[in-house]
Amino acid sequence: MLAKEGLSESPVSSAVLGVPLPLELSHAARPEPVGPQNQVIAGMAHLLGSRPQDAMTRAFGVPARLGNDADLAALGEATRGAGVGVADLAYIKCLSGIGVGVVRRGQLLTGGHVTAGETEHVQVDGGVACVCGAPSCSGGGTPRALWAQLHEWGAQSSSMAELLEATAADDPPTLEALRRYGKALGRRLANIHLVFQPSLLVLEAGLGAAYAPLATGLLEGVGLDVPSWARVAVRVAEAKGLPSPEVCGAAAAAGVELWSAV
Repeated sequence: MLAKEGLSESPVSSAVLGVPLPLELSHAARPEPVGPQNQVIAGMAHLLGSRPQDAMTRAFGVPARLGNDADLAALGEATRGAGVGVADLAYIKCLSGIGVGVVRRGQLLTGGHVTAGETEHVQVDGGVACVCGAPSCSGGGTPRALWAQLHEWGAQSSSMAELLEATAADDPPTLEALRRYGKALGRRLANIHLVFQPSLLVLEAGLGAAYAPLATGLLEGVGLDVPSWARVAVRVAEAKGLPSPEVCGAAAAAGVELWSAV
């Protein structure tokens, strides 16, 4: 990777690994959402090992931190993206499975001893047995691409390229499926909105023409399950942290200026 960028190992001062998995944070004396002692939860450790950051330590010769990728993206958007100047935001991954990261007053939130925002793993009636080891998760059991998730809402795309093409052509069933899916996602996020009241919901970049109908449904859904007395003004924005929200978040977590260190 370094050679591809024309770099040697000598400038490396920090390594941060973001994974699309819930993390156990209680192995450190002071738990932190992005830290060197974090571990993948036991039920999913078979995917990458419990401490995949150790491979980065061996490769780069520096201590490595482990974080959830949605958390890193949320931090990146808060520091260098759509959330600059915003006190509270929730970042939402949806292209390859649902992931949520929440920043409140500049700090990533945790669920105590685990990462916060794991909405796919909420236990519900009618849920499915999940790769995390839980018996009734609200997600599909395994991550699914956005185009596949939309099938249950009536879209017929068989790839992300087809979904974006249909959306750009204003295909009514595809637009309606995106709106309904966004509404369902918004309702799932309503509890986060009720407790933490983020004023900004950031959707990951790469949605293209699918962003507008998805954002419309998202706002509609968030408002349905929040009582009028608890509502705050909320808006939706598309992620814009460059070179990526995750990279920006990794730099912020490591305490380095972007591009001043690798």
